[in-house]
Amino acid sequence: MMKMTREEFIALVRISLIAWADYALRELMPGYVYAPYLDLIGQTIEDLLLGKSPGRRVINIPPRHGKSFYLIAAIAWYLGRYPDREVMLVTLSHDLSHDLASKLIKLMRSDIYRQAFPNTQISSDRAAATDFRTTQGGGFYAGSFDTRMTGRGAHFIAIDDSLSAQDARSKAKRDNVIETYDMMLSTRLNDEKIGVILAMSQRIHIDDLSRHLISQGFELLALPFFAEVVEAYPVGKDWFRRGIGEPLDPRRYPPEIAQNFQSSKAPHVWKTQYQLRPTAQDSNVMKLSYFPIIDALPSGGQTIISWDLASSIGERAAYSVGLVIQRHDDVSYLKHVIRGRFDYATLRLHALQAHVTFRPTLHLVEVPNVGKALSADLRDVGASVIEISPGSESKEGRVNTVLHKIVMHKFQLAANVPGNAAFLEEVTAFPYGSNDDQVDALSQYLNWIADPNPGTVVDPYFKVIKKRGKYDSIKRMVR
Repeated sequence: MMKMTREEFIALVRISLIAWADYALRELMPGYVYAPYLDLIGQTIEDLLLGKSPGRRVINIPPRHGKSFYLIAAIAWYLGRYPDREVMLVTLSHDLSHDLASKLIKLMRSDIYRQAFPNTQISSDRAAATDFRTTQGGGFYAGSFDTRMTGRGAHFIAIDDSLSAQDARSKAKRDNVIETYDMMLSTRLNDEKIGVILAMSQRIHIDDLSRHLISQGFELLALPFFAEVVEAYPVGKDWFRRGIGEPLDPRRYPPEIAQNFQSSKAPHVWKTQYQLRPTAQDSNVMKLSYFPIIDALPSGGQTIISWDLASSIGERAAYSVGLVIQRHDDVSYLKHVIRGRFDYATLRLHALQAHVTFRPTLHLVEVPNVGKALSADLRDVGASVIEISPGSESKEGRVNTVLHKIVMHKFQLAANVPGNAAFLEEVTAFPYGSNDDQVDALSQYLNWIADPNPGTVVDPYFKVIKKRGKYDSIKRMVR
């Protein structure tokens, strides 16, 4: 931006959302670096808020590209221009709404804002971060899709990510978001003629809110991480352009970094959230639909913990994993996940605690490496342990051997288990994901129960270590 005096800059931000947002993002985003796509977003929102384009718009961009901050900057600018109007912000959670509302207050109390918009002041009578009024009769309210908004209305309804990527896997939660929009938000505009509804989000599912809004006639601006077609959008008297394969933010993601960043994401995550094409979530070996989620575990059964252990620790090391599984006849249920980059002392504590907490019938422990030591420590506290060597078969081969069980819903998840989301993310990304330790623990368990006499075979794959009995030493002396 060209050099200008403070007075000139203040005059500019009054009329230009792009200029105001550039200042606001510098205040809100640590390490903020300007990128041309931000001007395109600013021009799109400015035209929307000033009535120069139809008042229904969806903007889809990848995660970590300043979406939420830009939305807050736009709300502040709108209230500066129209202090007698009301704004409603709706997000996926109360905590996010409160955080963004606090950032809005920070902007509106900045010296630049107060000089640019002297008529927009927060009323002392109602000044909560998520619910305040202006002295001109306008106001702001922030809530989530689980918040009751009876009696509330707005001239500008801003939606920022209606669901997390994990929650988007639940049809019930997706349906709840869409029903909330249809039955409540869509009816909350104070004035249909000047009213604006803007939804800014990543894509999270083929049946997410973005798709629903687009089907209702909302205009769409979609800016994937890598351009898939030649793009040319007018921005004032200029243009935003990029060719096929160019990243949205080339300064933060030059070619080598961009490629490494893509390779760190599971293919369906990349295509859905970053390329904004939610068609690949179930494209890999194990599909999400193969893992039913039940409300509560059945009573009884036996508990087994399957351990897949890392041989080292460090930022890029594999994880050590313990899957706590409850088995009922031919159906097994995931009831708890232990996962982390543990040194041996910490791993041992987790394993011993799990033995006390869940009282498993047995532990399946992958050997060699630290598995030998963990097996010995578990046996010392009276645990039954089976040491398992994966042999020479590939990870994919071990999964394929038991894939039919997964397809037939013989492995299910208990609802509200901490770690469920990360487990599903990993298994559905296999074999393309960055981690596969939970997959190894799962296939180890399923291969073990697939054996006709589990726990009785001693060969290169299974080695039985029986639970120590109280009189074992006396029996050996007698013999």
